[in-house]
Amino acid sequence: MKKQCIFNSLSAVFIVYTALLTMPKFAHAGINNVTGASVDSSGYSGTFHPSNQQTIPQVAPNTSIKFDDTGLLKVSNETLKEFDKINSQIRESFQNQNNVVINLMLGNADAGVAGLQFKTALVELGADPDTVDKLKNALSDLLPDCQSQSLPTCKSIDINKLNQLITVHNQLVRTSPPAVLVKISQHPYFQDLFAQLKNLRQALSLK
Repeated sequence: MKKQCIFNSLSAVFIVYTALLTMPKFAHAGINNVTGASVDSSGYSGTFHPSNQQTIPQVAPNTSIKFDDTGLLKVSNETLKEFDKINSQIRESFQNQNNVVINLMLGNADAGVAGLQFKTALVELGADPDTVDKLKNALSDLLPDCQSQSLPTCKSIDINKLNQLITVHNQLVRTSPPAVLVKISQHPYFQDLFAQLKNLRQALSLK
């Protein structure tokens, strides 16, 4: 029982500190009242249940995220500027460091090697290979170098890609056996990933 409580606390910390969306436990289609709510990371597309029940995602409280007319997430220009600052800070802080997670995030020249190292390390600890592969793909090129690309459509970060990364991260946390999650949480790659997710998540907090 004690081990299970520790596991629940550990997984809750990883999910609560990163989740962008919450999922109400029950939402009846066509009715405005929602009963209960829980942190969820399964994405933001609604899933239907029997008895005319529909799971409707909601933006996590105290964030600057909104849904656009197409159902995708969007953020304000002020938030995008915050992401620009974080992108620049990360590039400056790690320019002389060989960090696997940062290499993936920035899409550096050795990102392919970094991706292999990232996946191999977590899978060897017992993580599900398919989930880790999704995590690696979502992490890859998360922070493009807009200054060097000089593209008008380039963004320092795509909020929907960040949400996808957090979704897969929290899926890994939720579905990993307790012993595996403990091992993963102690690995530097996972710790670096969680640190950067929290860093990016803070930019979305309402000032």
